[in-house]
Amino acid sequence: MVTETQSDADSPRARGERLKRLRLLGNVEREAICSETGININTYIGYEVGRHGGLTSAGAQKILKALAKLGGVYCTYDWLMFNIGVHPAINFNYNSENQNSALNHLSTVNQEHKNILEEILYFRNKYKNTCELMINDDGMLPFYNEGDYVAGIKRYKEQITSLIGCDCIIQTKAGDILLRRLKGKTDDNKYTLICLNLNSQVSDPMIKDVELVYAAPVIWHRKREPQ
Repeated sequence: MVTETQSDADSPRARGERLKRLRLLGNVEREAICSETGININTYIGYEVGRHGGLTSAGAQKILKALAKLGGVYCTYDWLMFNIGVHPAINFNYNSENQNSALNHLSTVNQEHKNILEEILYFRNKYKNTCELMINDDGMLPFYNEGDYVAGIKRYKEQITSLIGCDCIIQTKAGDILLRRLKGKTDDNKYTLICLNLNSQVSDPMIKDVELVYAAPVIWHRKREPQ
């Protein structure tokens, strides 16, 4: 059961900032979204600024469909509401022929997905300074598959040294967020990141001399069921 305590990512203001980011990504005016969804303009503005509890579940589902239709913006409900999973993208080849299938895909959430979402939210509320990642490459096979979710607690600066040899969610200074095994440290506080899969298709299976923002050892791993 998820507690009522909200992490920063789950707060009304954070949801509002993600909503605004989606609208700007699709170059869609607030008025157009309100016309498409029937949402009052003042209510919508409240969603973006996090007023009166912020974006609701029902509002999010309507807006996601409107943004897909009006701006070709594709985003999951989980990312918008909880900053979990795949980040939004824009499809420049969007057209009316694929509209129905695209919108239906946005609203489809099976029981397994709901369970994963609840586990991640529980993890966020149980621990401080957490991060999670949906794996989107084959670099860490056979232990971590594409589509699996992992989570950990961030460590910074000199704390990272103790994680050498561990599988970690890392953020580089360049902004990349990856799951990799952390290897040796240089004198100027840079690290080597390696893939476990020797046959990986990733472009850089070993990245040397990387400066890190944080590293979070994997302490929660949720495998996806085969489709």
